[in-house]
Amino acid sequence: MKNKKSILWCITGSGYLLKETIDTINKIRNSFLVTVALSNAGEEVVRMYGLESRLFSLSHEIIFEREQGFSSPIVGRLYRGEYSKVVVAPCSANTTAKIVYGIADSLITNIVAQSLKAGIDVLVLPTDIKPKVKTKVPIFINYEKCQGCETCSAIEACSKNAIYIGIQGKPRINLLKCDGCKLCLTRCKAKAIEFGKVVEINTREIDRENASKLAKIKGIKVFLDYEELELF
Repeated sequence: MKNKKSILWCITGSGYLLKETIDTINKIRNSFLVTVALSNAGEEVVRMYGLESRLFSLSHEIIFEREQGFSSPIVGRLYRGEYSKVVVAPCSANTTAKIVYGIADSLITNIVAQSLKAGIDVLVLPTDIKPKVKTKVPIFINYEKCQGCETCSAIEACSKNAIYIGIQGKPRINLLKCDGCKLCLTRCKAKAIEFGKVVEINTREIDRENASKLAKIKGIKVFLDYEELELF
C-alpha cells in the first residue's frame, strides 16, 4: 500500500456511466488507493442504482458531503500532497457549470478549485458534452404492465418502504428511499417493475457549451469515456 499513489475520485449526482465508473475504480485499485468523495446528490444516485455497497467495498475511504459542512475541510489534504490526481466522474451539468464559472460552494466544486490552486491535475468526465447521450434509469414502474393488484406484492417485499400507493391508486416509487436491491422486480407478479432501461437524452446547448469550456481551463483535462482516462 505504501507504493500506491492516491487518487481522489469525486462522484456527482448522475447515473451516466455510473456502473462503468465503479467498474473502473475496481480495475485501478490494485495500482492506486482510491478515496471517493460523494456529493449529496451523488450519494443518493449511487444508492438508488444499487451500487452503494460495491462502491464502499472498493474504496480506500469514502468522504460524504453531508459530513464536510460548508467549508469542506477535506481540501486541506490537497495542499499536503496526499493525492496525485483528482477525478470528477461522472460530472453532472450542474457541477460542470459551477466549475466553469468559478463557483466553489459544494464539496466537489471546492475540491476542484483547491486542486487547481495546489497544482493537481483534475480529470473530468462531463455528462452533457454530446447532443444526445444514452443512459440507464433506476427502478421504475411500467404502468402499461401494472395490473393495479389489490395487494401489491412489490410493496410487501420492499423493506425500505420505498413503494407506496399514490393519490390515483397507483403504486409509486420513492427513489430517495430505494437502495436498488431489485427484490421488487422478482416479486411483482405483472413484471411491471423494471430497472436499467436505456434512454436517450437530448442535452441542452448551454450544458454542452459549459462542458466544452472545461477543457480550456488550465489544469483540467476532459475525457469522454474510460478508454480515454489516463492516470499514469
